[in-house]
Amino acid sequence: MKKISIIIILLIIGIGSMDTNMFKLNYNPEYKVGEFKKQVAKFIYLNKFGILSDDGEVIISPSFDDIKDIELRDRFFVKKNGKWGIINKFRKIIIDYEYEDIRGLDKNKYIVKKNGKWGIINKDNEIKIPIKYENIKTIGNRIFLINAGNVEVITKSLKKIQSFNGENINILNEEGYLIKKKDEFFYIYKNQKIKIDEKIEQIYNNFLVINKNGKRHIKNIFDKDSKIEKYEFDGIFIQDLKNIIVEKNGKYGV
Repeated sequence: MKKISIIIILLIIGIGSMDTNMFKLNYNPEYKVGEFKKQVAKFIYLNKFGILSDDGEVIISPSFDDIKDIELRDRFFVKKNGKWGIINKFRKIIIDYEYEDIRGLDKNKYIVKKNGKWGIINKDNEIKIPIKYENIKTIGNRIFLINAGNVEVITKSLKKIQSFNGENINILNEEGYLIKKKDEFFYIYKNQKIKIDEKIEQIYNNFLVINKNGKRHIKNIFDKDSKIEKYEFDGIFIQDLKNIIVEKNGKYGV
């Protein structure tokens, strides 16, 4: 019995001595460390950003204006002297610092902004989609190249699907769009074009504020049997779908 007690005491002493070495993160306490994602975290030191592993190893020294998408691990989007580029964990430059913004499309392609315009480059910094668009959105497997009332739709493999134009275009999802042309609204879904006869006063995602004979109601274009359409108000403003401001008989509510 005494022998067992001695073994237990020795194990407790051993674990106690291991505690300070095994579980202590070995990094500068002056580092301001953010949230860990896939065993790495962004940290700031002397107003510069770096990357730290969860065992305390400095992967990227604090020498950048900003860093994003740290969870990719094999490449880091870094900002230096006001421009974005990409480096790997060995600090080798993959994409030089020349862009106002940069976003990952897949492992081989990036959406970039330069001189106020957007385009797509590959991992060798070759332009695959000209940097000439006012905006580029990705929804599902669709990429939307947007320019002054004109939208080109392509896949992530950069294959063109379709294009359309209008004075105002609202992209709802990868297959549904609302388009305004000469005061007329059209809903395009899977290449089918449906004219919306009601007077639209506001568009919020797939919800429309419709003015019908001076009374407003909300229409969900994806739900033909929506109960919310039955409610009528003198005025409606959708701030978000949890806070819809309504007016009735000169009174307001949410």
